[in-house]
Parts: sequence; C-alpha cells; structure tokens
Amino acid sequence: MKIFIRSILMLVLISLPCIKSFGQAAQFKAMYLYKFAKGVSWPGASSSGDFVITIVGDNEMATALKKSVASRKIGSRGIVVLEASTITQVQKSDMIFLGESKSDQIQKLIESQNGNNVLIVSGKGGWCEYGAGISFVNKNGALAYEVSSKNLQKFGLSCSQEILRSGTNVD
Repeated sequence: MKIFIRSILMLVLISLPCIKSFGQAAQFKAMYLYKFAKGVSWPGASSSGDFVITIVGDNEMATALKKSVASRKIGSRGIVVLEASTITQVQKSDMIFLGESKSDQIQKLIESQNGNNVLIVSGKGGWCEYGAGISFVNKNGALAYEVSSKNLQKFGLSCSQEILRSGTNVD
C-alpha cells in the first residue's frame, strides 16, 4: 500500500509543472487578448457600454481573462468576459475567442457574425486561413500569433502597426 501511495504522490509531483504551464499559457493568451483589444480599431466604436469578449469552449481561458482584465478598461469602456460552450450561445461581442476544441466551427461562427464588427481570435494555429483575424500559434515552443489583415478588413477592423510587427502577417 505504501508503494502505491508513493507512486501516486510521485505522479502528482511530476504532473504539477505541466498543469502550471497550461495555466500560464492561458494567462499569456489573456494578456495578448487585452493587447489585441487595445490595438484593434472598431469603426464608430462607442465610448459607452462595455467592451464584450466572449470565450467559446475554453473555461480555463475565460477564468484567466476574467482575472487579467478585472479592473482594466478599453478606453473608457469596462470589459465584460462572457463564456459560451457553443457558437449558438454567442451574444453580441466586440471580440470572440474560439478555443482549440471548437476551432472546427469557425465557418459557422464567421457566418453568424456576418455584418458585425468583431475580432475573431482562434486558439488554434493556422486558422487565419479559415477566417480568423488573429490565430495563436506555437513557435519554437513559445506562444506567438498570426494576423490576417484581410480577415480583419472583412469585419471592418484594422490593427495597429505594433500588433502587425509583433505577430506574423499571413496575407
């Protein structure tokens, strides 16, 4: 029995760094989402009302983002983070983060947002090709992102030179 308990403890101790790194990835992505929100221009952006970010299919990301932006603002607008488990639950948003597990639904999301000025960010690399404005990627073990100016323009958006320089422009 002692050997079994020791084995379980060793397994838990070995797993902790992996668990911590997953949490850190969500925290870094949350910081990037805030950076994107500040660096993207929405036409006729209202200075009233909340800036709404919806997280689809990634509870860990939603939790990290809520903590990260708790007292921050975009201009004079407070930030509200909503969670949705499916595309059909997405309400009017300024930014939508599509978790990796829901990335295959990007076409449905784009169709549902037609005519809205919304930034679609994918948690899965390479999804600018399928319509995301920004897509997180893993570059040599580090978190990075791709930007599609064409996809941003389809939703009436533009981004700062800083966002373009810091990411990889795929157009």
